[in-house]
Amino acid sequence: MTRHQLVDAEKRLVRRKYHFFEWDNPDDLIQADLTRFNGIPLLTMEDDHSRKGWALRLKDEKDDTVVEGMKNLHDWNYGNLLTDNGSQFSRRNSVMKKYCDQYLTDKHIWTSVHHPHKQWVNCLTSRKD
Repeated sequence: MTRHQLVDAEKRLVRRKYHFFEWDNPDDLIQADLTRFNGIPLLTMEDDHSRKGWALRLKDEKDDTVVEGMKNLHDWNYGNLLTDNGSQFSRRNSVMKKYCDQYLTDKHIWTSVHHPHKQWVNCLTSRKD
């Protein structure tokens, strides 16, 4: 009985290992998301280091429109892109792949759709080779 309680206590002491990323410079990580305000689609982008943000009203939520909006908001190369795995940012989206090949120098990081709080636990990355 005592041994069993000791094992349970040891299990509680084991901590989960989370993925932590450190972005030391501007343009190391850009976060992008698509949202709606009063029914109007908005594309938002934010530099994780400097917290500089950009927003753009879109005419629709199609992947071509979203990628064109990303080019208009942030038209220079940067290291990493953090998005959810929605259809506009999906790894299966050929338009987004072309954008990433052109503008990203490192990787595209995806989180689960509508759950950005899980970004550091369950992130999926695609490294450019």
